[in-house]
Amino acid sequence: MKVTYIDLIRDSHLLSQKITKSYDFVFGIPSGGIIVAFIISQQIKAQMMSVEDILNYKGDKTKILVVDDLVDSGTTLARYPGYDTAVLYKKPHSPTPTYYLQDIPLEWVLFPHEKDQIGIEEHMIRILEHFNLTPDRQKISKLSTLLNFVYKK
Repeated sequence: MKVTYIDLIRDSHLLSQKITKSYDFVFGIPSGGIIVAFIISQQIKAQMMSVEDILNYKGDKTKILVVDDLVDSGTTLARYPGYDTAVLYKKPHSPTPTYYLQDIPLEWVLFPHEKDQIGIEEHMIRILEHFNLTPDRQKISKLSTLLNFVYKK
């Protein structure tokens, strides 16, 4: 499934219309959630938070909406327990966030902000997480180096 910037902007606006609760802050999970979070924050008139802001936040978690572009295994959203969450797209096996725009088929999603920016390591991690396996970043890095060496020959 290919998502264009036009799709991303349109769908972010549509998702913002589903948000029924008032939030003081919106946090976009880097990197895919940042564009979506910015659009939503403008629509619901909430302030954007940085990574540093959310890490140091000591207030009421119910005042913050955590946003990402997609929920697949749920691993990323699970890093933000106690927060309401919003995503554009949810796969059939995925945990249900507080708000989401639509269910999508179980296939790879290519976002415009990911083109040529994701290396083989990130793809391996996503594949392992898809099968509910915990990725070992050191082993993946070594395998990635080996694969890059082999394919450059």
